[in-house]
Formats: sequence, structure tokens, C-alpha cells
Amino acid sequence: MENEKNETPKEEKKEVELFPGANELFAEDNKKNAKKVKIVTLVLGILFVVIGALMIASSILFSKKDKKENDKNIDYLVKTYGENVTISFLNKKKQTYLYKICSKKTSFCVPAQYNEKKDKWSYPNKENSVSVLLFIDYAVGILDNNNVEYKTYIDTTISHDIPNNIVLVIKKDNEGALINAISNINGSNLIDKICGDDGNCNANYHITIFNKADYEIITSTLNGKTAIKSYADLYEVLYNHDDTVYGSRLGKNIERHNIGTNMFSCSDDDCNNHKHIAYRYVAGNHNHVDSTIIVEGIN
Repeated sequence: MENEKNETPKEEKKEVELFPGANELFAEDNKKNAKKVKIVTLVLGILFVVIGALMIASSILFSKKDKKENDKNIDYLVKTYGENVTISFLNKKKQTYLYKICSKKTSFCVPAQYNEKKDKWSYPNKENSVSVLLFIDYAVGILDNNNVEYKTYIDTTISHDIPNNIVLVIKKDNEGALINAISNINGSNLIDKICGDDGNCNANYHITIFNKADYEIITSTLNGKTAIKSYADLYEVLYNHDDTVYGSRLGKNIERHNIGTNMFSCSDDDCNNHKHIAYRYVAGNHNHVDSTIIVEGIN
């Protein structure tokens, strides 16, 4: 017989516990962690399925016909309002396409809607709001060419919201350059489109000119997160700067001038009785008066 080799049985390795009951505790933690991983994986899986379903649904809802109609609408807006604006498709609800027409020079945008069933365009802020956008673009272009400093403000602080009003604030520093700029701005044929056939020129924009010191107070006080609705908000900045309580009417009309070389002059004694003077440019035929500069006293 062959001699059988006596093999020494291997000793089993025993896990060393850091402290009594540690293994059971760690095992419980591992179970909890594994459960958390499963829950996270499940949630991510559900989100993936939902997003996929939405993408499929949107592609079904927005058919090839819709895409063709959308492309046609954007082409129409570009041809109508020119390459100097940005056209964005926002959404389609039922048979109505919603678009945003935005200036490339300012933060101003206006909404436009196309009703497919009626084959009709409409503008929630009135059709002349697009003319206002183009007019402000034209105005700031003239100001740039004449090296006149300005700021534009809108009445919303949320980036994706469409503003209803735009406010243009101009610095009165080099008066000769400013007179030339305002005279050229006043020659725009867009003013008639803003006023419309009924002669109502009360559109959703404000152009106000301030002397250098007041302009710097206003622009340094305001910031990009401030919503400005009208020139009255600018007057309020000056009142607050002076720690003066203001009434319901912020400015006092002193004189009204036609557009020309003397538009910023003021012969009334009241011009010297106010700490701040503002010049509001009112374009178009207001109260049977052509474009004017209204001189207003503040505080």
C-alpha cells in the first residue's frame, strides 16, 4: 500500500470584529446603502422613461406639417421685420403658434402669435409694439453714431419674461451732438407706424434726457435686476437720492419745445427753482402738437 500523506487541514480565517456586534452593524449599513442605490437607479430609470416619452410625444404632436408651418412663420417674421431682430419660437397651443421678436441691440422683446385656423397674426402688446422695438433700435443706433451715452431698461427682472415697456435714458453732456441725434431720430418714418392711423402715439416706451450729474445718479443707482416701467421710476430715484418724499405727481411741466436747436433751452424762472431738470422726448402728434421736448422740474 502506498503511504497516505497526512495533510494538515487548513484553518478557516475568522473575521476580526472591531468591536462586539460590528459585523452585524456593517451588514445592516450595507443593506441600507444597497437599498438607496436601488431607489436612485429606479428613480433615474423612471425619469429616463418619462423624458423619452415626452420627446416622442412632442415629436408626434409637433408633426412634419407643424414644422413646415413653423418654418414658414419664422420666414414671414424675418422678411417682415428684417435681419436685425431675433425670432424665437416659444410654443404651440392648440392651433396657435407663439413667437418672440427680440432686438439685437437692447433687451426689448415683443410677442407675436399666429392662428393657423384663422390664418391670422396677432400681437398681445399691439402691433405697433414691433414698431416701437425697431424705433428704439434706430434711436440707439443714431445715439451711438453721435457718441451720446444712454441706457435702456425694461419692466421685468426675469430673463425669459417678455417685457411690456422699454425706457431709454439719455445723458445730456455734449449738447450739440445730442441736438443732432434727437433731430435725426425725430426724422424716422417709424414714428407714424407707432402712432397708427388713429394718431394715438401713447405706445409702451419712454425716452427721457437728464443732465450729466442726474444721469449718473440714476444709472449708478439702478442695476440689471431693477424693473423700470416708465420715466416716473427714474424721477423717483432722484427723489430718493435727495431723501425727499414725493407726491403722486413726480415732475412738473415747465415748458414744451419743438424739436430744433433750442429744444433744451428754458426761459421760465421755474427752471431755476428745481434741483433737477428732465427733458422728455415725446415723438409724434400728441394733442395736435408734433414731436416735442417737455421740460420738467423735479424736486
